[in-house]
Amino acid sequence: DYAHTVDVVHEDAWRMMIQWYGLTDGHKPIKLVVYNYRRGPEIEHNQNSFKVMLSVSSLEDFHHVKFSKMEKVGHIEYKIRQLYCIPKDQQSRIWVKTDTDSEWRLLLNRDKTIGKCLDIDSDFVRPTVALEICVEDEKWVNAPQDATEIQESPTGPLYEHNIFTDLTSSWEVDIHEQIDHIGKSLVDNLHVNFSAFVQKAREFVDERDYHLRQRERDIYLRETFIDDLTEKLEDKEKVLDAQLESCERQLNECDRRKKEIEVECKKQREELDRLEERRRTEFKTLKENFEMERDKFHSELQRMSEMYKIQDNRIKLDIGGQLFTTSLTTLNRDPESMLAAMFSGRHELKKEDSSGSYFIDRDGTHFRYILNFLRDGEIKDGTIPENPNLWRELLTEAEYYQIQGLVGYLQSLLHNLPQRVESPVSDTTFV
Repeated sequence: DYAHTVDVVHEDAWRMMIQWYGLTDGHKPIKLVVYNYRRGPEIEHNQNSFKVMLSVSSLEDFHHVKFSKMEKVGHIEYKIRQLYCIPKDQQSRIWVKTDTDSEWRLLLNRDKTIGKCLDIDSDFVRPTVALEICVEDEKWVNAPQDATEIQESPTGPLYEHNIFTDLTSSWEVDIHEQIDHIGKSLVDNLHVNFSAFVQKAREFVDERDYHLRQRERDIYLRETFIDDLTEKLEDKEKVLDAQLESCERQLNECDRRKKEIEVECKKQREELDRLEERRRTEFKTLKENFEMERDKFHSELQRMSEMYKIQDNRIKLDIGGQLFTTSLTTLNRDPESMLAAMFSGRHELKKEDSSGSYFIDRDGTHFRYILNFLRDGEIKDGTIPENPNLWRELLTEAEYYQIQGLVGYLQSLLHNLPQRVESPVSDTTFV
């Protein structure tokens, strides 16, 4: 039972030791699968038997194929495609279930191991694997019976070789013999090619010597040309020095002229700034006057518009026998008031035949204060006499007409009156 009598070495460490020390003749390494670690490595003694089938086949139509628990999903799919002769241009994916009573699961990651995907921890588990083939319009409609259709394609490549394929291909060769053979072949090739190399080296040296002599002649001719050119450049330098001196004088003259122009421009700029400031002030004054005239015109236009509107919807009221002339605009100024409700058009009102007015059975003594409040939107100082009794009577009328703004104003006036003791008033009964 080799699984319990050997020491397990990781595959990467084993390859490194083989590169360092080689393998003794007559020995053959065994590749074991460690599928779990608990107290120690759990070694796979036997490969699991898988029932493989097509997704459209019946449950009785299957093949038994053994795979390792650490085999990749991509290799299992490759072997099933090879078993059922599936063309390379057709896409496929695999469904699995651990036993007959479990549900189908779709494995989309081909790089994962089958044991990790199904949690296989025993050599006696016999999973069922079904291969689904994609139809021509790239839709997955051939899922196994009782499986939920999922429109997802698998990721990762198909693996042609299993995890045991490259077990001893490079370990059974004696590394030392290979080194000796390579060394002898290298020495033989060096002896054979040495004479040819020496001959080529001599030819190369002769060719380089010829090129060097030719290079010396070219250098001599270039030195002669450079000497002649140096003399010409010296003459040209003298001419340029004279021209440079003339240019410096012109430059100094230009600098002097530039300073004069800058001073003149500064004066003109200051004059323009003063002129601009004066025009800006004049423009600002004109703008303010224009805005004042425009506001005045708009105010006048608004007042005239309101006046035209009032003239168009003029109305007469008979308040307790007193006639008042006003407009629908004024009466509808407070939309929550009784007057706005009366003349909103929702109710039918009857006019008096003689005067064409609408009669309201209230005291008309204080009604002008109510109309003025609706016209102005406020009670201006000095427009109501300083008479608390008048305030109370006017409050009664404002509450009747439901003008909340005027009610609040009058209540604040009465609340701010100094406290005084009022004489008792006898109760009066009306029959």
